[in-house]
Amino acid sequence: MVDRRTSNMIVSDIPGPRADLYLLGARLQEAYPLGPLLAEQALGIACFSYADKLFWGFNSEWELMPDLHDFVTAIERSFDELCEAADKVQQVKSEG
Repeated sequence: MVDRRTSNMIVSDIPGPRADLYLLGARLQEAYPLGPLLAEQALGIACFSYADKLFWGFNSEWELMPDLHDFVTAIERSFDELCEAADKVQQVKSEG
């Protein structure tokens, strides 16, 4: 039997507004995306930028990926490392 699934993960990057949004005078502080999973998909990752911040949303099929928390923790660590490296590059550029 041939597996008809073409992927088991969806990643989406959604650029949002850089300016603050308001509803009835209340400022939207955070917005976390959540992408739906299609049949037999194990993982969905969505990123949404808003007001110069980046918000991540993770969704998984428990039967296919019961360790989502471990994955999210690894992403957090990797993103922190990336930010530190970018800060170092920016510091070198500003000194030179």
